[in-house]
Amino acid sequence: MKISPQILRRWHSTELGELLVPDRYVDIFRGRAPKTVIAKFYTGKELERLKRIYDQAGMKVLS
Repeated sequence: MKISPQILRRWHSTELGELLVPDRYVDIFRGRAPKTVIAKFYTGKELERLKRIYDQAGMKVLS
């Protein structure tokens, strides 16, 4: 099976969504700007906050 970066990005987004990470943070983790005005201007994007959210998801690539 060939795994491309696109397949990995899709998998990553799906996993984060299933772990109940809000869409606005999934967009940030994927390198996209939040879509709505509220998310764009009122979403904390500090590295510590993003790290905490990612760590709380408890996602593991290899188990």
